[in-house]
Amino acid sequence: MKTTAPIVIILLIVLVWGAGCVGSPGNTTPATTPKTTVTSPLPTTVPVGIPTADNSLLPTPTQVPPDNMQVAVDVAKDAVYATITVTFRDGLGQYLVDTMWVRVTLADGNVVEGTLGKDVGDTFTTQGTKRSDRVEVFVRYYDGSVYKIYDALVPFQNINPT
Repeated sequence: MKTTAPIVIILLIVLVWGAGCVGSPGNTTPATTPKTTVTSPLPTTVPVGIPTADNSLLPTPTQVPPDNMQVAVDVAKDAVYATITVTFRDGLGQYLVDTMWVRVTLADGNVVEGTLGKDVGDTFTTQGTKRSDRVEVFVRYYDGSVYKIYDALVPFQNINPT
C-alpha cells in the first residue's frame, strides 16, 4: 500500500503535465474561419442546370426568383489591379440555395468560372482585365430550379489615367 500511493501520485503529475503540453499557450479563444475566397478558380464541373459559356461580352436578361427565394450579390472591380470580386450578401432564399456559380467572361475572350460560397460575406475573386468584363451569377436551389440573377459588364475605371 505504501508503494502504490507514490506511484499513483507520480502518474497523476505526469498526466497533468502532459495534458498541459498539448494545449496552445495563452490562446483560449477559438480560431475564426476566414470567408471563402477563390482566386484563379479551377472548377471540376459545371453544376446541373447552369448553361454553358458563350464567350460573349453582351449581357442577356436575368431572371427574378420568387420573393421567398431571392438572394443578393455585390460585384466590384478594383480600380488599380482590375480584380473582380463577387460577394454574397443575403436574401430570403439564402437557406434554399444549393449552389451559386460565377462566370466571368474577360475582354480578351477567356472565361473563368467557379462557385460562390453560401454564407453571407463569402466571396469569389478573379483577375479581370483593364477593360469591361462580363460577370454572370447563377443560383441553383435545392428544388432544382436555376436562375441567372446577375449579368452585366463590369467596367475598369482607371483612377489614375496617364
